[in-house]
Amino acid sequence: MAKKKTQGRVRKVRSEERGYRSKAEQERYYQRIALIAIGVVVGLVALILVYALVNDLIFVPEQSITTVNDTGIKTKDFQERVRAERWFLSNEVVEAIELSGGNEQILQALLSGLPPIPPPYSGDPVSFLQDDRAFARDVLEKMELTVLLEEEADRLGVEVDEGEIQGQVDEYFERWTNVELTPTAVPSETPEMTQTPTPLITATASSTPTATEPPTSTPLPTAADCEEGEDCPTVTPEPSLTPTEEPTEVLETLTPTATNTPLPQNQLEATFDSFADGFYDEANEVAEVDHEAVRDIFYLRALRAALRAEVTKDLPDEAVWADTRHILISSGVEDDGTQDTTTFSPAVCDTEPWVASKAEADEVYQALLDGEPFAAMALAVSDDPGSGAEGGNLGWADVENTYVEPFAEAIVNADIGVVLEPVCSQFGWHIIQVLDREIREVPEFQLRQERQTQYDEWEQDLLLNADIERREDWTERIPEEPTYEELLGDVIGVAEQ
Repeated sequence: MAKKKTQGRVRKVRSEERGYRSKAEQERYYQRIALIAIGVVVGLVALILVYALVNDLIFVPEQSITTVNDTGIKTKDFQERVRAERWFLSNEVVEAIELSGGNEQILQALLSGLPPIPPPYSGDPVSFLQDDRAFARDVLEKMELTVLLEEEADRLGVEVDEGEIQGQVDEYFERWTNVELTPTAVPSETPEMTQTPTPLITATASSTPTATEPPTSTPLPTAADCEEGEDCPTVTPEPSLTPTEEPTEVLETLTPTATNTPLPQNQLEATFDSFADGFYDEANEVAEVDHEAVRDIFYLRALRAALRAEVTKDLPDEAVWADTRHILISSGVEDDGTQDTTTFSPAVCDTEPWVASKAEADEVYQALLDGEPFAAMALAVSDDPGSGAEGGNLGWADVENTYVEPFAEAIVNADIGVVLEPVCSQFGWHIIQVLDREIREVPEFQLRQERQTQYDEWEQDLLLNADIERREDWTERIPEEPTYEELLGDVIGVAEQ
């Protein structure tokens, strides 16, 4: 009996220990569990948000968005530069619209004077601004190029000082304020308008004499005391002086228009300071970029200018000019598949039908040596219809920049007046005679073009040989603000017309 009693007590204790809580106790229990779960979830969400915030504000900005020859460009610097460049170009569009005064031709001229915009948006800055990815890519390429140029500047010993950067700033401000900080009386564009070479046809250009009409006989007064039949000197009649009735009015029509009187230096500086203050303040207010971010744009311009001067310093400022005539024999080689006017290999000259064409050129050359007039032969047999109609005359030309290499080399080395043996080029066979040759200074505008072309090719080589690695997600880091709508506002419709 005792055993059963003991067992019953144990079951009762267990029942009490396992006993079910009251309904209120159960609710409190589940509430605690729920609160703990919610706290864990909120904590995790908070951690994720904090991590995302720290990542976006601290880690991502410090990450390299691209690496150029082991030199990284930070994301924050890229984003700041995009905002600065976006505002900068928009500001130029607004300035152009305001200066044009609604004149479409003036507006297009001002827009075409902006720094080069990559295709397909060349000459269309508004569409370029609308394409965020294309615009940001152009900015990133400029930043990558800057790294390469700085490496080359170090290698070449080229330094860009603060004065050179300020010079770019002044040039920009002069453009939009229409005021020169250091005015000069010498117009920069006038020489360019008069330097285009025009081929000349000299009296010695043709060996065939041309018939000329006898001069019209005009009675001339004889010298005093000279009798008829004697060898009397003639006197060239002087134009009669017929006075105008109103000479004063004629003089007034020839009076040049008044030029702008240069402002005093203190007023010029005040104008620039005022424009600069508003310029940088607006950049900071609208694009949230500081003075240095905008100045980096001018720094790249100054860096390129300094390197362009260094890279092209050996470019000759003189050129060989020659007055030349030729006879072209190209029969049989025009459509044989080997002629290429853009490239040339001397080996093609030893192939058929070039050899057969050479035999014909040799016959023409021998005929000239035997006394046949050059002009008559050119008119009769030359396959260059343009010069052939002029007796083979090509006129005066800058040899290196006008003719293909084999032709130019022959002209430079030829003796004046000597008919040269046939010279092979990608156009066929040339029988050449140099009538005259001289050294001339290269016009300044042409020299600038040649320097720019040479420098552009040098830059492209730098980029092609550089080790550039961009993040695959770089486009996701393009800043959205400020948008082109915010920057251009109501003027967008005007610029797109």
